[in-house]
Amino acid sequence: MERALFYLRIFPGTEAEYDRRHAEIWPELVTEIRESGIRDFSGFRRGTDVWYYGEYEPDAATAFAVHGPKPANQRWDRYFRDVIAQITNDAGELMFYDEVFHTNEGPALSGPMTR
Repeated sequence: MERALFYLRIFPGTEAEYDRRHAEIWPELVTEIRESGIRDFSGFRRGTDVWYYGEYEPDAATAFAVHGPKPANQRWDRYFRDVIAQITNDAGELMFYDEVFHTNEGPALSGPMTR
């Protein structure tokens, strides 16, 4: 399993529409996402910037290679062409971030956080 985060940008003025469409995600798309090996998939938007976190089995590249050609995903991609301004880099690849920190075990940190 691989944890990964990628970025996309939407057109200014489409924020409410982007949110509305995601509030109505299609059940068949959810099924395809799961069948592709994608779990715990979440999107976070601030203005026109959107980040997607997911857990991928066996890894993000394999899961997206399986997911990309699926029928509901293809329709979903077309549905968002008028909203998403950029989802890939110049090489046509999703814009992934490098994970530099992760913790999910142990006691909560105590005291104030300082640098």
